[in-house]
Amino acid sequence: METAGNSKKQYKQHKQQQATTSSKKKRQYLNHQRFHGSN
Repeated sequence: METAGNSKKQYKQHKQQQATTSSKKKRQYLNHQRFHGSN
């Protein structure tokens, strides 16, 4: 029971981390596009 709850918590954190990473990548990509688009 305890391990199940723990893994659930880890899974939640992992999902949050993935979301943060993807949004960071998206922002970097947009910055990249804007940088090259202005030139």
